[in-house]
Amino acid sequence: MSKFSYKVQVPAPTAVNLRNACTVKVALAWDAKFPSNITRMQRPTAAFLLAIYKSSGGIPVKYSGSYDNNYEIVEFVAMPGEEYNIHIARASGTGTVWYGVAWNVASQAAICPI
Repeated sequence: MSKFSYKVQVPAPTAVNLRNACTVKVALAWDAKFPSNITRMQRPTAAFLLAIYKSSGGIPVKYSGSYDNNYEIVEFVAMPGEEYNIHIARASGTGTVWYGVAWNVASQAAICPI
């Protein structure tokens, strides 16, 4: 099983933003190779799992895994100063598959001041 990992660092608290949480969103998409017979609904020939873990202690935070599309998305609330690991693992399929991963860290200060 292929596995890849990336790190996300949430900015540390500042004097202005001492306790405000942040929202982290991670998206994964891969090349959708479908079987040649497209007369009925088909599943992609490869599937991936997207999991987020806290770097300190490896505690699972969020997970996304499905079999009938070529993307996974997770969104979670993260505390300032925390670091998270993004894990991508192939769940099924063989051969080379190109993928793209993107993430965003946004402050919730304007939405939900604490």
